[in-house]
Amino acid sequence: PDYALAYLERIERYVGPAAHHVPNLAELAQLLSDRMRFEDPIRIAELKLAEAGGATAEPNPLSVDRVEKFRWDEVIPMLPPKAAAPALDLFQRLRLAKLARRSVTLRFSSRTRFKLQRLKWLAAARITRPFSERFKLERVWVERWLHMVDRSLVKQPEATIAVVRTANLIKGHGDTYQNGLAEWNVIIDRLVKPTCDGDLPLPRLGDAIQEAREAAIGEQGQSRLLNVVEQLRTQALAHG
Repeated sequence: PDYALAYLERIERYVGPAAHHVPNLAELAQLLSDRMRFEDPIRIAELKLAEAGGATAEPNPLSVDRVEKFRWDEVIPMLPPKAAAPALDLFQRLRLAKLARRSVTLRFSSRTRFKLQRLKWLAAARITRPFSERFKLERVWVERWLHMVDRSLVKQPEATIAVVRTANLIKGHGDTYQNGLAEWNVIIDRLVKPTCDGDLPLPRLGDAIQEAREAAIGEQGQSRLLNVVEQLRTQALAHG
């Protein structure tokens, strides 16, 4: 219930006579919902359990297991901050940062009574999520995204939809999630924030964001994104 209230409080800032009205509130609301249900092992267990029949599910030997790869630096933050932070710090001090980025394969199954019970236990662990390091990190990210939406509404209203849609870059888990998060930070740090700060004269911010996002598609997307963003900055500063 508290998490649902947090969601409504975030939406509430865009509703009412004194609010900043976004032109695509329904889309923002859906993207916010998606991000607040980020894909950690607990979320995948919830989805698999729902597929199996929910809390009253019975073992099904014919069901297909769901196999997912998570990075250790995603699994460890499921712990409370006081436990997760020292563990991640230990990886850094032992020069094992690359190990923390390696994948661990998890299997979500409802084939046997034991596997189904394990699935139910993991899904029930959702009550611990608000106390995890990952929850804290996601909260910071969501608030920064909404802050940039707010700033675009004031500085460049026509770019607001593009800023809202940058959340589409961040999805899934593992390397897909981390790469999307890195791309999002590049667009925000190098284009959106400096434009809203008045440091980058980019009159068509929305078009620039779209161009950068299109460059991020494909295997070499991140490197192309970086090149396109720097070109956009160079052109803007030259004409500014």
